Amino acid sequence: MPFLKLLVIPFFLLTTIHSTAQNSTHETKTDSLLLPEVFPAFPGGAIEWQKFLQKNLNPEVPVDFGANVGHYIVKVRFIVNVDSTVSSIEALTKFGYGMETEVIRVILKSGKWIPGLLNGSPIKTYMVQPVIFVINDE
Repeated sequence: MPFLKLLVIPFFLLTTIHSTAQNSTHETKTDSLLLPEVFPAFPGGAIEWQKFLQKNLNPEVPVDFGANVGHYIVKVRFIVNVDSTVSSIEALTKFGYGMETEVIRVILKSGKWIPGLLNGSPIKTYMVQPVIFVINDE
């Protein structure tokens, strides 16, 4: 039976989306990719996020679904909204074997976040969370 090791990258790949309404009658929205001055954070910071992922991710999922020996870098994108909720969770990779579904499940479970800030105001921020699944033949 293959041996599985799960590595969680304790940092995020970040992009942001800042939305503004211009006229209450026309509700025009402008989306521009801007970097926040303060990035979104899981309560307790990156170390607590890493602990949360390691505690909640089931590293046996790809083995249970028959994944081959190898290194799989799964990437899942999500938005941290101005109200601290997480939304628009989607897999950027398509390895299968239940890996993307497992990462999405855990992100959905993560609860409220601290939103990113730009000029002192909260903004919607896209986050990309990589998770490395390593399956060895041991």
